[in-house]
Amino acid sequence: MLFVCISHFGWVYFGRLPEHAFEMATLQRVGMVASPTFIMISGVLLGFLARTRPLEFAALRTKLVDRGLFMLTIGHVVIAVAHAPVAGGIGPAFEWGFITDVIAVGLMIGPWLVTRVPPGSRLVLAGAAYALTWITVALWQPESPALERAKEYLLGPSHFLDGGNPRLVFECFPLVPWLAVYVAATVLGEYLGRRSAAGRGGETIPILVRVAVGCVLGVLVVKGVPFVLKISALAPTTVLVWTLGWPFQKQPPSPAYLGVYAAFGLLLVCGLFALDARAALRSWIAVLATLGRASLAVFLVQYYLYFTLLAWWNPHYSAFWPLLLLGSLTIVVGVGLLWGRIGNNDLFSVGYRRLAAVSSTAASARF
Repeated sequence: MLFVCISHFGWVYFGRLPEHAFEMATLQRVGMVASPTFIMISGVLLGFLARTRPLEFAALRTKLVDRGLFMLTIGHVVIAVAHAPVAGGIGPAFEWGFITDVIAVGLMIGPWLVTRVPPGSRLVLAGAAYALTWITVALWQPESPALERAKEYLLGPSHFLDGGNPRLVFECFPLVPWLAVYVAATVLGEYLGRRSAAGRGGETIPILVRVAVGCVLGVLVVKGVPFVLKISALAPTTVLVWTLGWPFQKQPPSPAYLGVYAAFGLLLVCGLFALDARAALRSWIAVLATLGRASLAVFLVQYYLYFTLLAWWNPHYSAFWPLLLLGSLTIVVGVGLLWGRIGNNDLFSVGYRRLAAVSSTAASARF
């Protein structure tokens, strides 16, 4: 949430100030760690709980489907309305696609995949979906605007590869590549869950560090092999190859981007585990846990804080802008702690759990 706020603040505050493009780019690139970390934590947690709480997983699956339906419907509307000032109206705002849409779909299909598809097959499925995304983005140039729009929502734009027309959808988290990251993360979660269930939870940090190192090594390969081919005159470096190795290519996410920022996100998680192991620092973890449980409420609030209120306010540039950012973060944290004290996450529901419970009761009665 910290990195989300940094990114959104920089985008709104500096977006209208071309003379301060460096500050905006810096905050945007710092905040880029948020998206892969969001996706990974969601997927890892699902896989972890599937292994450590198998008897409760059926109830969890129903809860997650309910939450996913809420995020795709009511939650999407709430976020889209917040974007109206920066999108140019309600209509254009509803053309945006958000990371919550990706997570919502993951919450709805993830439990089914975890219970029915073995981890190895799931990892292959995720890798194939990610590779197919980039192959299709590079090779498929639909002539129909409707197909181009569908391509951007599902796979991502490709105008940066050929200098073609700008994207039809102003901002969109393409579903397939990000969902591939989510599904791959469930495999890591199951791996950690098996060790935790076997009393080997102490291996968690070393495992996450090894995965983070593997991500960085993957980035070096993605960037290093084309470089070697170029300097040895064995093959030219195309725009596609350059894009795959660009660590700030987010939509669709390049291998280099995922490798760099996923590694950083995993190391952040390791840091939290290390803090939790120290009794003197555990009270800080309790505060962060409260914010984590209130994450959806906080996520919705920060959209209105930045994309609505800050955009409408449109303050003049000041060298003291870090204080404005700090003040906004204080508001976000305060809302999260208040929600943790008096809020109720069951409000984020479309009634699916209640309907499923009634259906289950009726089926038992018939039996």
